[in-house]
Amino acid sequence: MKTIQTKIILFASLLLSIAPSLFCRQQEQFQEKAEIKTAVKNDSALRNKLQTDFLNAIAKENIAKVAESIQLGADINKPTKPGLSLQTKRLSIIFSESVTPLMIAAVLGNLGIAKLLLEKGAKVDMQMQNKPGFTALIIAVGEGYLEMVKLFLSHKATVNQQENQFGRTALIIAAGKIGSEKRDLEIVKLLLPSVADVNQQDKNGMTALMQAARTGHPTVVRLLLESGAKTDMKNKEGQTTLEIAEKAGKTEIVKIIKEFTKKR
Repeated sequence: MKTIQTKIILFASLLLSIAPSLFCRQQEQFQEKAEIKTAVKNDSALRNKLQTDFLNAIAKENIAKVAESIQLGADINKPTKPGLSLQTKRLSIIFSESVTPLMIAAVLGNLGIAKLLLEKGAKVDMQMQNKPGFTALIIAVGEGYLEMVKLFLSHKATVNQQENQFGRTALIIAAGKIGSEKRDLEIVKLLLPSVADVNQQDKNGMTALMQAARTGHPTVVRLLLESGAKTDMKNKEGQTTLEIAEKAGKTEIVKIIKEFTKKR
């Protein structure tokens, strides 16, 4: 028993002897970071270097480095200049248009970094400043990142916002995606409760229902019809949803629309 007590005392003494040096090291690190932050604030060259390192850390999906860059004063909402090239873990990406750090995380599908950026004050509804006018939500929907879409919606992302190029909303993009129907259906389900108008049209007069009919997603078509989507609206070419489905050769969609129209 005495041997155990002696060991405990010795261990406690060792901890007490180490603690001051650890505390001093922490204090030195805090002081060093504070000095770097002040230097960055007062020097544009250092600010630019920090911002570049910050964006590269996001591209490399190095969340620890991202967090450190934010702590040192990196701007989490600063849009990049068009033509930014970043080397990710898998490939090199050139962003022809302006993007925000959150949009880069959305493109990569890195949920952890996106969460960190939002926690630190990233604006979820910022749009690309140039032609496309995408938001982080629209990017996540376009990439089919279900969990990312959930995250952005939990931070009150605007569902009805239209991108600039074609005037598409997140719902119109989700309904018209070519990919996993099950995943796209789940994304449509997430978006619908916040949609102001299920029949909203893009610049070509296309609705979410028209896009789903053209793509050939029967479960998405059924859900949209049950949610109040109209079948008699026409796009800029004068086509109804039924005509779009017929032209695309989507026989199952044609059958669904005809049966639903009879019930109304």
